[in-house]
Amino acid sequence: MSKKHVILCEAGWHNARELSLELDRKNIPVSVLIKGRPEKEARQMISRHKLISNIFIPDKFFAVFVFLYVFSGILFGKELEVFYNKGKTEKMLAGFKKISAKFQLEKIHIKK
Repeated sequence: MSKKHVILCEAGWHNARELSLELDRKNIPVSVLIKGRPEKEARQMISRHKLISNIFIPDKFFAVFVFLYVFSGILFGKELEVFYNKGKTEKMLAGFKKISAKFQLEKIHIKK
């Protein structure tokens, strides 16, 4: 069973995009959960890559969706590495570390 990589994109998309492209270059599949649902034209401008799955989530459902997404991954025994960019999200998900040793929570850091 391979590790599932998830990037949470809540505030600012540049670092999340850079990280997803970096993982793509390393042949690592990644799901990017994006807060907000821009117009169709904007969604189509995001270049598609074989190993990057962009999932747009309406603002008011984002926190619940992320919680359930991560919880279901842990429930089914998946090894998850979740990258975030907001401290509020870290607080919400930190408790999962106590539930599963297969859960990793990482702040998005892009090397320049």
